[in-house]
Amino acid sequence: MIAHSVSKRSAKAAPQVESTVSLSITAKLMKFTARQDFVVGNCHIKAGETCFAVRSERREGRYYIVHYNNIQNAYQCSCGANMCEHEHLKCVRDHVMTKVVVPAKSSEVPAMTVPATVAEVKAARKAKVEQEQFDGSRKLTAEEWKAIQKADRKRQQAWQDEYRQKAEALRAMEVAG
Repeated sequence: MIAHSVSKRSAKAAPQVESTVSLSITAKLMKFTARQDFVVGNCHIKAGETCFAVRSERREGRYYIVHYNNIQNAYQCSCGANMCEHEHLKCVRDHVMTKVVVPAKSSEVPAMTVPATVAEVKAARKAKVEQEQFDGSRKLTAEEWKAIQKADRKRQQAWQDEYRQKAEALRAMEVAG
């Protein structure tokens, strides 16, 4: 077991990773393209990659780096929040959706809006499923009835198969025991 003072001492000795960069600009947000590979906090930026510098509210002249991580399909911030929804990511998304993404010109296709948070996406999916379910407000068509009956038969068959497997396993245990 490590004593408290030892762990505290070793924690102090561990090098701290800087999550911000010092820039001599005053804008809240600045878009740039990396000239060379670099690492800031937990972000690994490649040369030629487009990134955003977001001003730190607490540290004067310091900026967090936000870039789009193609592997995880999400924006990643150099601060400790990483890919969790927070103010730096929201600032970049607002900028991208208002300045970069061209709104739809056709009336058939809705204009893009600011991407939702994970919680909003889950709520929208749940609402869509609930909306698709039959709520008794209208009569079902023959095709809908057939689809419901087919899904019910599949459910019953799966339950019967599971029941048979469990019964056979119990019989095998009784014979063996």
